[in-house]
Amino acid sequence: MDSIAQRSSGERTPFLEIEGLTKLFGGVRAVDNVDFSIGPDEMRCVIGPNGCGKTTLFNLITGYHAPTSGSIRFGGHDVCGRPLHEIARSGIVRKFQVPSIFPGLTVGENLESAFFARGSRSPDARSLEPTRLLETVRLSRQRDLPAGNLSHGQKQWLELAMVLATDPLLILLDEPAAGMTRAEKTETVRLLDVIRRETKVSALVIEHDMGFVEALGCPVSVMMMGRIVASGSFADMRNNRQVREAYLGPSHG
Repeated sequence: MDSIAQRSSGERTPFLEIEGLTKLFGGVRAVDNVDFSIGPDEMRCVIGPNGCGKTTLFNLITGYHAPTSGSIRFGGHDVCGRPLHEIARSGIVRKFQVPSIFPGLTVGENLESAFFARGSRSPDARSLEPTRLLETVRLSRQRDLPAGNLSHGQKQWLELAMVLATDPLLILLDEPAAGMTRAEKTETVRLLDVIRRETKVSALVIEHDMGFVEALGCPVSVMMMGRIVASGSFADMRNNRQVREAYLGPSHG
């Protein structure tokens, strides 16, 4: 698994490859025969109605659930059935919708804890150093403040900086714009663009805010009833009849 963390990925072949992925909960197919891939330095959004399987897909990728069938390969290695910590150390790191920070510690101490957790795993690490990370997420002035005093958006940005401090290859972002003001959403789009340019990390994003998805300007995959039913640009998906019906109802088809 350590070879996954070696950053010698000059080719553009997918490094996360999912084939025939299925997860059954009793008689319910939460994820149903999904084929999916993402390459180095790529961002992709996964959208779809509540209950369509997006979160279960993330749970399978990160090892929280084991698939009923199918395969998940990362960097050429099969990660199905691997413990959560091994998958995380291989370079797949997830950020949940609700920020998981230490409110009693300062902003700087939160970030230092993430660097400490990384340890010496990646001698050729690409993540930004603490000072630069705080500048990127515009929290330099808050470095010595308790993290619990931050606004909701700032807490999200701090946790994103903590995720990046672990030097991931692929980050899974679960509704990063949830609960944010319009200004915070605009700043988050800018932030994700800067992160991609400066770290070359790939990102897989679950999001319900279509304005936010459109602003990201990345490819979109649509999930319905456990399946990926369409993929393409945001404009393609907006003009897709099946997608419109899923969000607006058959009368708008």
